[in-house]
Amino acid sequence: MSIKSHSNSDELSNYFYGISKAIDDLLIEREEDRSALSKELIAKIKSARNRVDRFHLIYFALVRKNIALDLNQKNIQFNENILQDTLMILCPIQASLGYSKAEKKENFPVALGKMLETPNSENYNSIERRFLNLLHTPREHLSIGLHSLISIMNSNFDMYKINWCELYLDIYYWDKNKYEYKNKYERIQYKWAVEFYNSLNLPSKNDKKKKE
Repeated sequence: MSIKSHSNSDELSNYFYGISKAIDDLLIEREEDRSALSKELIAKIKSARNRVDRFHLIYFALVRKNIALDLNQKNIQFNENILQDTLMILCPIQASLGYSKAEKKENFPVALGKMLETPNSENYNSIERRFLNLLHTPREHLSIGLHSLISIMNSNFDMYKINWCELYLDIYYWDKNKYEYKNKYERIQYKWAVEFYNSLNLPSKNDKKKKE
């Protein structure tokens, strides 16, 4: 089936919202309600990370939360292989690193940029390099880089929680042929780069002059 353009993906976005919320609810139940069932389902999802043969465990956990994975029944245009790849990448990462008590949501590259206060930050060069490498990584190899950067965010920055729904949608469209876009501004990698650098709290030219 053909893939809808990113600007006309409301139905797919709603679908990913349901998935991300189901995992978020499981994490809350596990941490705050000490639910044995939630603990078991989260463990199943986490165990599927980088293991295609365990995708059925993700399916099992989400079905227990009343999330139907068969989009054919919803008459949504989608690519089945890309959808499964997206869930295989992000569901285990969200299950491992998605719990947060923060109230504000931000898109992943925005939150990552805000974590770095200045380019003189001790981790700035390393994180920027990892982020730029991520932008050049094919979807099938995103898991390790995403997991690493989100893990760093969780360890150093608790002001925001990731907008997981938007992250699922972005990863779904990650490898979309650049010629399918009307302009470069619609490309996910370009959008991430703009959001990351716009969110950096960089010192202004006036601040630099004052220090000099």
